[in-house]
Amino acid sequence: MDHLIWPKPETIDFKSYTQEDWISIVRYAQRTFANFMKMPIAFESLTTASIGDGFCLDMKGWEGHGGPLGLSWHGILGGVPLGEARYIHISASLFLYVDTQKVVSYAGDSFLEVVFEQASTGEGEWRLKGWEPDIYGEYEYFNTYESLDRN
Repeated sequence: MDHLIWPKPETIDFKSYTQEDWISIVRYAQRTFANFMKMPIAFESLTTASIGDGFCLDMKGWEGHGGPLGLSWHGILGGVPLGEARYIHISASLFLYVDTQKVVSYAGDSFLEVVFEQASTGEGEWRLKGWEPDIYGEYEYFNTYESLDRN
Protein backbone atom coordinates (compact mmCIF):
# COMPACT_ATOMS: atom_id res chain seq x y z
CA MET A 1 0.00 0.00 0.00
CA ASP A 2 2.94 2.31 0.63
CA HIS A 3 3.55 2.45 -3.14
CA LEU A 4 0.23 4.31 -3.52
CA ILE A 5 1.11 6.77 -0.75
CA TRP A 6 4.71 7.38 -1.90
CA PRO A 7 4.68 6.47 -5.60
CA LYS A 8 7.83 6.46 -7.70
CA PRO A 9 8.37 9.92 -9.22
CA GLU A 10 7.84 8.70 -12.77
CA THR A 11 4.49 7.09 -11.92
CA ILE A 12 2.81 9.86 -9.93
CA ASP A 13 -0.72 10.52 -11.16
CA PHE A 14 -3.00 10.88 -8.16
CA LYS A 15 -5.90 11.82 -10.46
CA SER A 16 -5.84 8.29 -11.88
CA TYR A 17 -6.49 6.72 -8.45
CA THR A 18 -9.79 4.87 -8.42
CA GLN A 19 -12.33 4.84 -5.60
CA GLU A 20 -11.03 1.35 -4.76
CA ASP A 21 -7.47 2.74 -4.49
CA TRP A 22 -8.64 5.44 -2.09
CA ILE A 23 -10.67 3.01 0.02
CA SER A 24 -7.63 0.70 0.23
CA ILE A 25 -5.48 3.63 1.39
CA VAL A 26 -8.09 4.62 4.00
CA ARG A 27 -8.38 1.08 5.36
CA TYR A 28 -4.60 0.81 5.53
CA ALA A 29 -4.38 4.15 7.36
CA GLN A 30 -7.12 3.06 9.79
CA ARG A 31 -5.44 -0.29 10.52
CA THR A 32 -1.95 1.13 11.00
CA PHE A 33 -3.24 4.02 13.12
CA ALA A 34 -5.17 1.66 15.43
CA ASN A 35 -2.00 -0.45 15.76
CA PHE A 36 0.01 2.68 16.59
CA MET A 37 -2.52 3.79 19.20
CA LYS A 38 -2.74 0.24 20.63
CA MET A 39 -6.49 0.50 21.17
CA PRO A 40 -9.73 -0.05 19.32
CA ILE A 41 -10.92 3.00 17.42
CA ALA A 42 -14.40 3.68 16.06
CA PHE A 43 -14.15 5.21 12.58
CA GLU A 44 -16.87 6.93 10.61
CA SER A 45 -18.43 4.59 8.06
CA LEU A 46 -16.71 4.65 4.68
CA THR A 47 -20.14 5.13 3.08
CA THR A 48 -20.54 8.54 4.77
CA ALA A 49 -16.89 9.64 4.84
CA SER A 50 -15.45 12.04 2.31
CA ILE A 51 -13.27 9.84 0.07
CA GLY A 52 -11.85 10.60 -3.39
CA ASP A 53 -8.85 12.77 -4.31
CA GLY A 54 -8.03 12.42 -0.62
CA PHE A 55 -10.06 11.49 2.41
CA CYS A 56 -11.36 12.79 5.73
CA LEU A 57 -13.27 10.85 8.36
CA ASP A 58 -14.20 11.22 12.00
CA MET A 59 -12.99 8.82 14.64
CA LYS A 60 -13.09 8.30 18.37
CA GLY A 61 -11.06 6.23 20.77
CA TRP A 62 -11.67 5.33 24.36
CA GLU A 63 -14.54 7.16 25.90
CA GLY A 64 -15.31 7.69 29.58
CA HIS A 65 -12.19 5.92 30.87
CA GLY A 66 -10.50 6.99 34.06
CA GLY A 67 -13.49 6.77 36.37
CA PRO A 68 -14.58 10.22 37.57
CA LEU A 69 -12.15 11.90 35.16
CA GLY A 70 -14.10 10.63 32.15
CA LEU A 71 -11.14 10.70 29.74
CA SER A 72 -11.97 10.53 26.04
CA TRP A 73 -10.76 11.63 22.62
CA HIS A 74 -12.25 12.33 19.22
CA GLY A 75 -10.47 13.17 16.03
CA ILE A 76 -10.07 13.31 12.30
CA LEU A 77 -8.09 10.96 10.07
CA GLY A 78 -7.26 12.57 6.76
CA GLY A 79 -5.11 12.32 3.68
CA VAL A 80 -4.45 14.70 0.82
CA PRO A 81 -2.20 14.29 -2.23
CA LEU A 82 0.65 16.77 -2.28
CA GLY A 83 1.56 16.86 -5.97
CA GLU A 84 4.62 19.05 -5.57
CA ALA A 85 5.91 16.93 -2.68
CA ARG A 86 4.87 13.79 -4.61
CA TYR A 87 3.15 11.85 -1.87
CA ILE A 88 -0.12 11.61 0.05
CA HIS A 89 0.10 13.46 3.36
CA ILE A 90 -1.78 11.38 5.96
CA SER A 91 -2.36 12.66 9.47
CA ALA A 92 -4.62 12.39 12.49
CA SER A 93 -5.77 15.30 14.65
CA LEU A 94 -6.78 14.24 18.17
CA PHE A 95 -8.90 16.32 20.54
CA LEU A 96 -8.71 15.26 24.19
CA TYR A 97 -11.40 15.69 26.84
CA VAL A 98 -11.61 15.30 30.61
CA ASP A 99 -15.16 15.10 31.94
CA THR A 100 -16.50 16.74 28.74
CA GLN A 101 -14.02 19.64 28.95
CA LYS A 102 -11.60 20.00 26.06
CA VAL A 103 -7.93 19.77 27.06
CA VAL A 104 -5.73 22.60 25.79
CA SER A 105 -1.97 22.82 26.25
CA TYR A 106 -0.39 25.48 28.48
CA ALA A 107 0.60 27.35 25.30
CA GLY A 108 -3.01 27.30 24.06
CA ASP A 109 -2.56 24.53 21.49
CA SER A 110 -5.80 22.65 21.01
CA PHE A 111 -5.05 19.25 19.49
CA LEU A 112 -2.42 16.55 19.12
CA GLU A 113 -1.14 15.93 15.60
CA VAL A 114 0.03 12.48 14.52
CA VAL A 115 1.60 12.06 11.06
CA PHE A 116 2.21 9.06 8.82
CA GLU A 117 5.74 9.31 7.44
CA GLN A 118 7.95 7.23 5.22
CA ALA A 119 10.64 5.47 7.25
CA SER A 120 14.13 4.77 5.94
CA THR A 121 12.88 1.27 5.04
CA GLY A 122 10.40 2.84 2.60
CA GLU A 123 7.44 1.74 4.72
CA GLY A 124 5.10 4.09 6.51
CA GLU A 125 5.10 4.69 10.25
CA TRP A 126 3.07 6.89 12.56
CA ARG A 127 4.81 9.55 14.65
CA LEU A 128 3.41 11.84 17.32
CA LYS A 129 4.23 15.33 16.07
CA GLY A 130 2.89 17.07 19.19
CA TRP A 131 0.47 19.81 20.17
CA GLU A 132 -0.79 22.17 17.47
CA PRO A 133 -2.87 25.36 17.55
CA ASP A 134 -6.12 25.74 15.64
CA ILE A 135 -4.78 28.74 13.71
CA TYR A 136 -7.72 29.10 11.33
CA GLY A 137 -10.52 28.12 13.72
CA GLU A 138 -11.38 25.16 11.50
CA TYR A 139 -11.82 22.78 14.43
CA GLU A 140 -14.35 24.75 16.49
CA TYR A 141 -16.70 21.76 16.17
CA PHE A 142 -14.43 19.97 18.66
CA ASN A 143 -14.44 22.80 21.24
CA THR A 144 -17.33 21.33 23.21
CA TYR A 145 -17.80 17.69 23.91
CA GLU A 146 -21.57 18.05 23.71
CA SER A 147 -21.38 18.96 20.00
CA LEU A 148 -19.84 15.58 19.16
CA ASP A 149 -21.96 12.63 18.09
CA ARG A 150 -21.43 10.16 20.92
CA ASN A 151 -23.21 7.18 19.33
